[in-house]
Amino acid sequence: MTYTEAIKAYAKQMGVSETEAKQDAMAIVNDYMAQGYTREFAENTFIEDTEDAAQQVEELTAKAKASGAEKVKAKKKPANYSMDGAAKKRAPRKPNEEKRMVIEWLRAMLEGNAEQVEVTNPEQKVDFHIGEHHYTVQLTLHRPPKADKK
Repeated sequence: MTYTEAIKAYAKQMGVSETEAKQDAMAIVNDYMAQGYTREFAENTFIEDTEDAAQQVEELTAKAKASGAEKVKAKKKPANYSMDGAAKKRAPRKPNEEKRMVIEWLRAMLEGNAEQVEVTNPEQKVDFHIGEHHYTVQLTLHRPPKADKK
């Protein structure tokens, strides 16, 4: 393997452009030369290291294919993930006073006309009985329509 081929292999292994790989190679060679080695020795060492790394990558890839590890996908991190590993606490939900007012209005209206009127959820449901029948009124607040983008 030549020095140029080693740079290309290094770029492929590291997932960088050939220009970045060439800069890295020059930095490695310059480090060796700063330690007192010759340029030829430094370049040959870079070539040997790149060949060894390429061989190890091929071996590990073959093992992964044989064991089926390529099919394993990483799990998506949870939405409440934080860098320190602790789950983030959600902010408490703000009560919707308008919905509470509507449910209270429904309860007051039904109390004179129905039996066992009960608010099961102060922002959502009212249960009541009329004769043998049991009813539930569920309140839904719809989102405002989105403006058309043109």
